[in-house]
Amino acid sequence: MKLLFFLEECELLKNIEKDYNVVYVHSIRQPDLKADAFDIEIYTSIEQIKGSLIPQYGVHGYEAWRITILKHHMESNYEYVSAEQAEKDDKYKSYFKGIVYNPGGVFDNSNLIHGQFYVADKNDTEQIWLFKQIRKQLNKITEKKINGWYIGKTAYKNRGKYRFITIGIQSPVLYDLAVE
Repeated sequence: MKLLFFLEECELLKNIEKDYNVVYVHSIRQPDLKADAFDIEIYTSIEQIKGSLIPQYGVHGYEAWRITILKHHMESNYEYVSAEQAEKDDKYKSYFKGIVYNPGGVFDNSNLIHGQFYVADKNDTEQIWLFKQIRKQLNKITEKKINGWYIGKTAYKNRGKYRFITIGIQSPVLYDLAVE
């Protein structure tokens, strides 16, 4: 289950925050350590993180965002967690549940990188429910839908200004989404 989009997702996520008690979990893998380890940051508002949302422009890094329902043990904080600890402790397992969120945005003033939401665990009913709520909101604020791609109002208005990148910035123009 995946939603692909070209839009200003901050407005979408503000609507989700208003209606549901969600948090944003940012986990950064630390590849230089011998064992997999993560730095975990938890945020309660898109306003807290919008300056650090970086579109993936063809190089998939070690960062991942999750949108999940707030649990009683989650706090707005920063914490180091080993992969072993994350697997064993129920508290940390919930940090890695939720909808995976890869932000989109403008890159190099001429390319619009798509964003995406997807369900990591198709057996998790909470994830599926939250995914459906995001899709409902997405349908409300989308200007146009082309071949399954949601196009926001601002992106549609600027369709002649940007390439609509569907794969990666290095991909030929023929793989871009044609928005007319």
